[in-house]
Amino acid sequence: MSFSFVRPALAGVKGLLAFSLLISAPGVIGTKGAQAASFINGCSAIAAGSLNFSVTDSTDQRNISNLNDGDVVTLNITDPSASAGLVATVQVTLDPSGANTKQNTNIPNGTTQTITVTVSGYSAMRVSLGAEKTGRTLNLTASCTEASTDTSDSDSDKITKTQAGRTAAIMTQSGSAISGAANNGANAAFDGGTPFNADGGGITLNFAPDMAARLRAKKAREAFSALGFADSGTPATFVDRRTWNAWVNVRGGWLVGNSSDDGMQLNATAGIGYLLTPNFVAGVIGGVETFDYSYGSTSSSLSGTGGTVGVYGGWKVLPAMRVNGLVSWTGIDYETASGAANGKIDGSRFLGSFALSGQHEVGPFRITPNASVMLAHERQGSYTDSASTFHNGMDILTGMTSIGGRVSKAIALFDSRVTFTPYVGGHADWQFSDINSSAVTSSNPASLDGWSARVSGGFSLIGENGCAIQIGAELGGLGAQTQELSANGRVSLSF
Repeated sequence: MSFSFVRPALAGVKGLLAFSLLISAPGVIGTKGAQAASFINGCSAIAAGSLNFSVTDSTDQRNISNLNDGDVVTLNITDPSASAGLVATVQVTLDPSGANTKQNTNIPNGTTQTITVTVSGYSAMRVSLGAEKTGRTLNLTASCTEASTDTSDSDSDKITKTQAGRTAAIMTQSGSAISGAANNGANAAFDGGTPFNADGGGITLNFAPDMAARLRAKKAREAFSALGFADSGTPATFVDRRTWNAWVNVRGGWLVGNSSDDGMQLNATAGIGYLLTPNFVAGVIGGVETFDYSYGSTSSSLSGTGGTVGVYGGWKVLPAMRVNGLVSWTGIDYETASGAANGKIDGSRFLGSFALSGQHEVGPFRITPNASVMLAHERQGSYTDSASTFHNGMDILTGMTSIGGRVSKAIALFDSRVTFTPYVGGHADWQFSDINSSAVTSSNPASLDGWSARVSGGFSLIGENGCAIQIGAELGGLGAQTQELSANGRVSLSF
């Protein structure tokens, strides 16, 4: 603690007024005559007038708490009288550790005594003021200059906080897109590869066994049935002799619901699978991702690109139950900037996922329940930014569990030449993360850990020649601080 006095010169003084002032910072604040301040911090309480009071022929005190080191408290004691021949004394006691420091001085009547105290090593203060002369009044007014508590003032600190606080969300978004794409690809192999599939994971364009051939076989069976040959075994059943399944999945997402943050992320994943048996599929994937975000809360930005390779597999346990899994690695290059500071970060990410899904026909509706778990770990290397500040490497662990489903209904149009299939879906997600960085604080969280919800909807149009068009959208992060909108649309042709 430090303190200083500013007092007028005493030359030519004819009269003085007697009073005393006691300032202390003890371990326990006294109660007699005390008036506690219930404000967010001590400087706010002082600004609201909690230390402004007067005494007449008495002693009174005020208590202030929630002060921070570096706060500067200024006390002005005024003697409004003009009486002569009185003695004035100021006494200041600073006692955060039990040691008293006192200073006495004579102050002319009708003047103002200014005392400045710089807070250090304590968070509470008691101010006691006494008028020692009968019939005299003393007035005390106070002001406070709050110490800077923002540890991220520098541009280098801001890009560290952006790196620690935002990459977990990017990892979750990318992991959800990649694992969802592999899951769709595995299911497409079992289903014979409808040329188009869309859900929360994005759009999947399949180049699996020819859908048009399946539709032609279906029409042939219907024709034989109309001729009365349905029970004779005459109609030939379409047999899919292809064991390879290639697919492409695209997903784009945008931040919504937070006026200070903006940006988008795009993931494109492709894969090829081989049907080992009618109930087992294994495949490889490759993909790219790109993102570009700006954060108004820290006046910073984070962008990057990456490439992914991995393997996936699927097991059709029952006709209506599938288990799918994925393991992948992503190499990613980040660029972050704030003000005059910017830096480049190398990242190495491993992703694993597991999904269990079902498929049930209930009247004209198809219900597809599913549950999944995704876990990602990323190591980000150390670097030196453009302001010559060194940044330590970080290890980031993030994951998400999800449970929900989708309901769809196929509607035949134009004499069954076109199939229109609208769908709606909903999921509950639990996100979690762990980051070994001191830059992550309660005011700068690593990610939006906890529960949230997402809803999706859209439709597809599939023609008998295999041409398809689909439009869909998903809104995630419901119940969290930041929401993400994903939209997709594609025209495709199977061959």
